[in-house]
Amino acid sequence: MELTSIFLFFFINQILSEEVENSDIKEEKEGMLSNLIANITEDTRTEEDKLRDKEEKAKQNAIFEEKIKERYKAIVWEQGDQRQKLVRSELISAGEAQPPSDKYVSLGVIVCNVTIKGMVGGIMRLFAKLIRSIYTYSKGTPIHIVVITDKKSFSIVHSIVVNTIGRFLSETAIASGLNRGLPPWNVLSVFPKTWIEFVELDSITKDNREIINMMKEEYSLNKEDAIDFPISPGPDGTPRVVTLSPKYSQDLFYIGPFYGYEFKKINRLIVVDADVVVKEDLIYLHKYFDEMNEDEIMGVTMDTAGYYSKISKFLDKQSVQLNSTYFRTDDQVKKKGLNTGVVLYNLEKIRNSKLYKELLVYDKIKDIKTEIGLKSETVQIDFQLGDQDYFNLLMWRNPQLFKALPCEWNVQDSPVMVEVKHECKAKAKIHHKHGDIHDNEVFD
Repeated sequence: MELTSIFLFFFINQILSEEVENSDIKEEKEGMLSNLIANITEDTRTEEDKLRDKEEKAKQNAIFEEKIKERYKAIVWEQGDQRQKLVRSELISAGEAQPPSDKYVSLGVIVCNVTIKGMVGGIMRLFAKLIRSIYTYSKGTPIHIVVITDKKSFSIVHSIVVNTIGRFLSETAIASGLNRGLPPWNVLSVFPKTWIEFVELDSITKDNREIINMMKEEYSLNKEDAIDFPISPGPDGTPRVVTLSPKYSQDLFYIGPFYGYEFKKINRLIVVDADVVVKEDLIYLHKYFDEMNEDEIMGVTMDTAGYYSKISKFLDKQSVQLNSTYFRTDDQVKKKGLNTGVVLYNLEKIRNSKLYKELLVYDKIKDIKTEIGLKSETVQIDFQLGDQDYFNLLMWRNPQLFKALPCEWNVQDSPVMVEVKHECKAKAKIHHKHGDIHDNEVFD
């Protein structure tokens, strides 16, 4: 999941009571307070103005939706279209999704809300780029792609997938004819075996509605409109403003914890953000499933943008000051925090994990901030990044459930400058460029 200039890092309303503060904690408090939500410009609109703006926004979104539908028309199959062998043409439930065999690498990606203006403008362009990169770097590994989408987005997303594959097949056919002497109609013989399915988002959320709604309150700040507020100047002294997107109030950012119980016919699932580019055959990433120990049910790459660094530092100091252990790990890698742009979900182990089942209940999820020392009468840290924030706290609370993956499988390129970064020195096997997904050039 991305960490860009559209997201608030976090803010603390009150760090510690005066009884437990010392100079180090006060110093940390001052650093954290630089991101206080109080810096946001106050909304001075009247109720009439707000209503007028809301109506105008709805009008503009209707126009945007029609343009999107016109640009990405539904696919009309022609007789003998080779793409029909690769792409499922209907929207199914998560429980129905299934790879053709265990030789396929199952890859999940979420592409929703594409008809909503201002939500994730560049997602379609980047999604097509992701699909293309998978095939460009494939060495022939059979690939099962699971696209999670909503009903309004389905025909558009389906069109993008089919047309992207079509272009790649055409190019492959030409290359095959030139380099291998194969006729164009035989292109599928050199194209990796592929099966693509489209899963309806509601099939995941419907049985988990109560928990999802609660998580939205815990891990999302603004519900409807984007909010701007100033942050520290850039390295050259240029004033900067952060915009908080309201997108983390959407269901799609809270479904990760439930994959194991919803994807009943898939045992291993790699889930990536739509704004990543794959630069290696995915079989090499898939092999890390076999390296997980008995307790590990998820493989994650750590955050390299420094998003969680201040919270981690604060917890370390608080643990010393209060003589309490909030981290359940001494692993300095895991203390950096994780990024869910690339996650390996061992769904079979998740379904069989007694511990995970006990943790995935309403009260346990709601209380995790308190258990880890980030929510009390004197401490209140708010988060913005949906289930990434939850998984991060879960990793700090129960580190044995998570395997840390090499950083090259999620090399993050963020425009946000923070004090502490954990840069990856290795050559990227998956490149995750934050920010491009909010480029509104959607009609290219």
